[in-house]
Amino acid sequence: MDSEQFKEMVNQQLNVKPTNLLKATIEFFTHVFDYRSRATRSDYWFGNLGWLLIVVIYNVLAALFGLLVGKENFHLNTFTIGWASFTLGIALAFFLWIALAELSLNVRRMHDANWPWALIILYPFVPFLWLVVALMPTSLYAAVQDWQLPHQTETASILTKLPVAIAFGVIELAIVIGVTVVMPRL
Repeated sequence: MDSEQFKEMVNQQLNVKPTNLLKATIEFFTHVFDYRSRATRSDYWFGNLGWLLIVVIYNVLAALFGLLVGKENFHLNTFTIGWASFTLGIALAFFLWIALAELSLNVRRMHDANWPWALIILYPFVPFLWLVVALMPTSLYAAVQDWQLPHQTETASILTKLPVAIAFGVIELAIVIGVTVVMPRL
């Protein structure tokens, strides 16, 4: 059995279906407290794209509404202050929900890449770690932990993944220092 046949068998056994933008966005918002399952790369990227599109559409509609109302027709009264407070509360609740959903999605993506979820603590301190995790292929070993795998080449140890993230972080730090310190002096 070659590796492609084995992947197909695993996908059939796990009932893996192709992800689309709508499905991934719905899963992003509904699996907020699901920290045990897995999120494939397409689930991760489509889920993030989905909430980003919702935010862009909301901002475009808010800007259009602001243009329609116009500052000459805008009067501060109890209704406008109440409406602004209500919409601000809705927006804050929405962004809190997105933050919780993003945390859950990142943990599920780490499970899928066969990384320990506790490394999510390093996200703020190791630049580009989230990108390395997001781009990691699905670990067949993580997907079928109880099976004996014929090929485990896709499962790399953390000791080989973390230096890549640190290297990206050093490159990012060099770029930031170059742009903020060196470039203004030229």
